[in-house]
Amino acid sequence: MEEAIKDLKRLRIAITHLNLSWYRIPLFKILQDEIRSDIIILNSKELPTYGKADFDAIEYLLKKYKISYKTEKVIGNNNFYFNPFLLRTLLNYDIIVWGEPILSLNSLLFIPTLKLFRKKAVLWVDDWGYKKHLIRKIFEPFVRLIYLIADGILVHGIKHYLYFLKLGVDKRKIFFIGNASTIFREFSSKDEIERVRRILNTKHIILYVGGLIKRKNVDKIIKAIYNLRKKNLDVGLLIVGQGPEIKSLYNLVWKMNLAYHIKFLGWIPFHRLANYYLAADVFVFPAENEPWGLVINEALEAGIPIVTTKSVGAEELIVNNINGVLINKIDEKNIADGITKCLSNKIDINNNIILKIKKKYNYKTMANLFINALLKIYYNKC
Repeated sequence: MEEAIKDLKRLRIAITHLNLSWYRIPLFKILQDEIRSDIIILNSKELPTYGKADFDAIEYLLKKYKISYKTEKVIGNNNFYFNPFLLRTLLNYDIIVWGEPILSLNSLLFIPTLKLFRKKAVLWVDDWGYKKHLIRKIFEPFVRLIYLIADGILVHGIKHYLYFLKLGVDKRKIFFIGNASTIFREFSSKDEIERVRRILNTKHIILYVGGLIKRKNVDKIIKAIYNLRKKNLDVGLLIVGQGPEIKSLYNLVWKMNLAYHIKFLGWIPFHRLANYYLAADVFVFPAENEPWGLVINEALEAGIPIVTTKSVGAEELIVNNINGVLINKIDEKNIADGITKCLSNKIDINNNIILKIKKKYNYKTMANLFINALLKIYYNKC
């Protein structure tokens, strides 16, 4: 294996990624230490990430982990961004790991072109059989073709693996690499954790982190809190995130007279999130059609029980009544029942099942599986 990795180091490997995501920096660090890999960030904004506050903390992490990256500016947004010069850059590499959304002009045009130039094109995707939007449905035949012609596909979980098998992709070309995120405890403190707990004057703190969009079902969490308080369970909810549903959710909170028990905190920079996870008693994420849900990894790292659904890619991280509750039907009753169970059953962070999950879904394991997959793909051992 060591000889094979030495051979891999002689190759030029490009890993493309849309935006410089903080949760990928520890993974990129290991990959750059182990193999010769260039991180290429595709971005249309002045900063290669989501905002100034995030970028300040990311600069700290870049210095700490000592990784480098290149930026390729793209034109447009959503599914229609494009960089006509990106192909010229990628043709200098032996292996291209495509870590950006598959439904983009870049993907649909460049992946077939890379194949024509006999480059190894490896897709790093979080697709599974969740409900697709209209544009994706229209382009589905083209997307499927891209999947079929790729030299390999790196997937995060069981749902994803089975999805690509169903599409007709050769199972020898599908590689499980897991998925990882973390909380940066170096940015947390006892005083900050206590400050977060004092935001609400309730015995139990329930936490939601994510976008405020319909498919995340935040309205059902609010209704669950209402039902639990009617049963004299002293719970409160902290909502971290922003999105188009903020006004209707805010109105719902006022309508249910929960303004003192539910607080909207807006967007919080990732380096401060550790304080919120560590202050919470239960993490709730009742999303549907979710490609993965890295917030589940983060809550697991914080050691708090999780209520989530079987409609998230990260479902396999939850074992019922061990580290959380998986609900089938997404409604306020099931969410409330899940919260009650989590408050009743204290998590044993040294439980062997939890330790095995953490070992399977961490950065070191992910990087090793990533490298092993590239070895097999390049040397046609898949």
